[in-house]
Amino acid sequence: MPNLLDDLFQWAAQQQTGNITSISLAMTSNQIDAGPTVHNLVSYSEGPLYYNPANHQGVFFIAANFASNPDGITQYFNNRRPKGGGFEPGPPFDPEQTDQLDFTINAPLFFSDPYSITIHSSKYGFRFTFNPNFDSATQIITTVNGLVFITISLCDPTSVPRP
Repeated sequence: MPNLLDDLFQWAAQQQTGNITSISLAMTSNQIDAGPTVHNLVSYSEGPLYYNPANHQGVFFIAANFASNPDGITQYFNNRRPKGGGFEPGPPFDPEQTDQLDFTINAPLFFSDPYSITIHSSKYGFRFTFNPNFDSATQIITTVNGLVFITISLCDPTSVPRP
């Protein structure tokens, strides 16, 4: 049964060769217990992913992928609020206190292989790779990594000629 990534990669492969083909990523994470002093940590991340068609590099075959530019995804955190005055808390995310991520969706190398998604932080040195779960009703990708629940939405596919 096709899923939203099947449809997305088929669409991207049909675009004009040489175009800049991209999608917008929106990702949330929710972690109940992020350590002894951090609880209910929520993050929101966004940025563009660019299509890279399958290709050969020497004797190696590289599967198609959608990937961000290096450090191209901005991540906001609810425990990094802007300093506000008064008794009311400020907005939940401070745009001056973000982290940057790399994000890649890899197409299967063989038909029987699953898709894989990799999230990487150059700041903290972590790399998390997983096979996504798909919710067909909402078109949202999900995964659970230990105590962290992640949701991913992909939207606004575009393909435009290079300038």
